[in-house]
Amino acid sequence: MSSPISQSARITGMNLDSRPPLMKWGIVLGLAVIYLLALSPLEVIFGPYATTLLVIPVAAATWYLGLAGGLIGSVLGVSFSIWWLLRGGHHTFHELMQLGLPFRAVMLTALVFIIHLIRRRIDQFAEAEAEARSREEYLALLNDMTRAILLSKDFDSILTLLAKNMAKLINADDCYITRWDDARGLPIPTKTTAALAEPYVFNEKNANRQSLTASVLKAGRALAADDVFNSPYISVEIAKRYPTRSVLGVPLIARENKLGAAIIGFNSPHHFTTEEI
Repeated sequence: MSSPISQSARITGMNLDSRPPLMKWGIVLGLAVIYLLALSPLEVIFGPYATTLLVIPVAAATWYLGLAGGLIGSVLGVSFSIWWLLRGGHHTFHELMQLGLPFRAVMLTALVFIIHLIRRRIDQFAEAEAEARSREEYLALLNDMTRAILLSKDFDSILTLLAKNMAKLINADDCYITRWDDARGLPIPTKTTAALAEPYVFNEKNANRQSLTASVLKAGRALAADDVFNSPYISVEIAKRYPTRSVLGVPLIARENKLGAAIIGFNSPHHFTTEEI
């Protein structure tokens, strides 16, 4: 199972801008309102050139809302600015053309694309840095697990460590370790990090029910169930016994010997990415 590299920016807090969407819209709209309020007094001093301040809200729209937001903002801003300058009859459309209105509109559009490219490059750099940091944490965790397993003489301690670290790999809530009884073809609950109301032991009622352990061992690869109550990999009756709502089953196989499975669980709905699986 690979580390959650694709989600590293969210996990490690490396997002270039983690502001919620409502705040981003608030910033853009706030700057637009300031522009509208400042336009009248500044027009008295600077004339038509006061509309140059339009670059501020348009730049913010591009930065926070993306290329589409910047282009829409520039079109609306230029249209409003033209209407504002023509409304009192103090300026004519011909005068605005002579003052370079088309050129300034083109430059504003070019600025939108430039800001968008800069933002995308910075985002890519931040994501790459976050991925590198996440990969280092992942490898360090695997190294700690390997070292502890090699030095430990207590198999129970090894399973406890395995359960804790498997959950940490993708920031899950819990991990369940099962042992495979090949003679009976049944999974035997062995170790878990979850605080369960009942002991984590084998229940005879589940003997003929579809278990995630059997599914992953049969498939020979990790299997995800985003909704444990609607998955072909695990029976609903078994799923009801645990607090998990989304699970990822990882087969534990050594030299073609089926040892069991590590079942990583989220107590709230979770969509597993390709990287996590």
